[in-house]
Amino acid sequence: MKTNADLLNLIQLLNANVGEAKTKGQKKLVKIGERLKPFIDDFNDKREEIRFDATGYNLLGFDRDGYNAAGFNEAGFNREGFDVDGFDAAGFNAAGYGRDGFNLAGFNEAGFDRDGFNEEGLNEFGLDDEGYDADGFDVDGYDRDGYDRDGYNVDGYDRDGYNADGFDEDGFDEEGFNAAGFNVDGFDVNGYDGNGFDADGFDINGFDVNGFPKTNDPIEGEEEGEEEGEEEAEHGGGHEGDEDEEEEGEEEEDHDDEEIELTPPEPS
Repeated sequence: MKTNADLLNLIQLLNANVGEAKTKGQKKLVKIGERLKPFIDDFNDKREEIRFDATGYNLLGFDRDGYNAAGFNEAGFNREGFDVDGFDAAGFNAAGYGRDGFNLAGFNEAGFDRDGFNEEGLNEFGLDDEGYDADGFDVDGYDRDGYDRDGYNVDGYDRDGYNADGFDEDGFDEEGFNAAGFNVDGFDVNGYDGNGFDADGFDINGFDVNGFPKTNDPIEGEEEGEEEGEEEAEHGGGHEGDEDEEEEGEEEEDHDDEEIELTPPEPS
């Protein structure tokens, strides 16, 4: 028993259950009462001393409701159930935070748990346990894949492999052309290289580096000769006149082989 109130409560319980002291249990209660008698007598002796004075407080400083002038009861709690430090019997203040500064959910008044992270999993610097902020970027401004807020990596290329100017690490854009406008084979969008020639070696006007045209058609004049040659081939390789000339030539050769006789002139 810690207080006189406890003693009084016990006496009331004994008196209510002792009855005529006929049963073994009732007889035991009588014996308990006899053991408590010295305490009861002492209480009665001091009863006059703890009377309430004109101000409503007894000699211990508590009013009829059990609270002292400061508003705390014998257990040290005020009428709202909080002690002088502002904590209730369970150890929490009016805001719901314990003596260690954390509420039942495990967060302090600043909103951080015992590991220093808030409900979103971010610390006081706004970073998670891996060092990334709410948007997924680290202190250097890169996400978990290594790209910054503009979508470029540390080398300056986006997720598709192109830089801010639209060229890949080899210097070609999405269409396959470099800054000068040429593809990997060295030709522009129209199919011409830096010297103005296409893959077959001809310029926009159809001439090669030596100035010859792209077409294989014969030059005017040569075409007529070729046609005559084709006609001669169709007729056995020549004209009748040519055959006569060949025969005359053969006759002349025959005459050349004959001996020539000279006759002297007659005297006049």
